Amino acid sequence: MQNPPRARRTTGLVATAVVLSTFALSACTPPRAPDVPKVQRITTYACDRGPMMVVHWPAQPDGPALLEMNGRTVPLQPERVASGFGYGDGGTYIRGKGNTMYFHSPRALRVNCVAR
Repeated sequence: MQNPPRARRTTGLVATAVVLSTFALSACTPPRAPDVPKVQRITTYACDRGPMMVVHWPAQPDGPALLEMNGRTVPLQPERVASGFGYGDGGTYIRGKGNTMYFHSPRALRVNCVAR
């Protein structure tokens, strides 16, 4: 037995309403938060020109380090260096070995820092 035309039309409207409500609800879903790199340790540096800098070192050797300074957080990618460590983003970078580090950015000349 076939559905009467009215039943088919109602079924089609219900199916359309379900599909449209699914799209509407998916548009309301908040965007996924960016992945936050896993941090192995945190070091605070006192620098010769006054600012304090905090470096969140990555848990993986090829992960980014996060540099905090003046209320900003800058992700820095690992860079190849002959000895010690180096991280940068093309303009801002940190280099160092042991408990000493220096910082350079387009706005600042070299700033020497020591871990506290």
